[in-house]
Amino acid sequence: MTKVRIFLPLLCAAMICACQPVASPPAAQEASSPPIRTSSPVGVPEMQIEAAPDMRLNFYLDPERWRVAEQPPEYLVDDVAEHLEHELEDQGKHPSEKELVQLARERLRNNEAFVFNPETGAHLDVDSSKLREGESVPSAYAIQRSAEYAGESLGSEEGVSDVSYKTENIEIQGAHAATFLDASFRHHDEPRRFLGVIAFADSHWLFLYYTDPLRDEGDYEAMETALRTFSIRTKGGLVE
Repeated sequence: MTKVRIFLPLLCAAMICACQPVASPPAAQEASSPPIRTSSPVGVPEMQIEAAPDMRLNFYLDPERWRVAEQPPEYLVDDVAEHLEHELEDQGKHPSEKELVQLARERLRNNEAFVFNPETGAHLDVDSSKLREGESVPSAYAIQRSAEYAGESLGSEEGVSDVSYKTENIEIQGAHAATFLDASFRHHDEPRRFLGVIAFADSHWLFLYYTDPLRDEGDYEAMETALRTFSIRTKGGLVE
């Protein structure tokens, strides 16, 4: 079973947790194009993020633009709470504001870290999931299908239209395999961009999802490069 998590709080959307069985692919499907490796940017400092115990993700991001935190910024909590309010109203439920905020924090707690620009609201949510006992290491095809499923799921969000997405296999240093997701859409007629990387390393699925309200074009450019060039390290060194 492949677990796919999509998190689009700037769309006023909540965490979606879905399990989708991935059938054994035929040989033709396994023979996908080779992964693409992007060169690291010059002159950009490294930023470390803890994705799991003894696992670090090293990103090339400017600390003057981006902040890293284990807890979500308040605007993110408010966005999720607003979405939950609409979601629960459709179910005939009317929780208090305090209850909505508590529910929002519980959903956001699934993430290990947040990278965000406090000036624009653009943010990256970092989540990891360790293989359960008896689960096998996913194939590159299973990881690619997870990314495709994430792209397909964008269209099911409230207020989302004009979804367009593409995926490609990329080479991430330290990952068993990784797929890059690039999507655009409109939310209540406002343009948005979404980037994601789904990867597997050291017995962990990694889900990196970035939502951009397009208030500063520099955000998107910086994060796209960062997601294509980050590396994965464990306590013992680089994951092989």
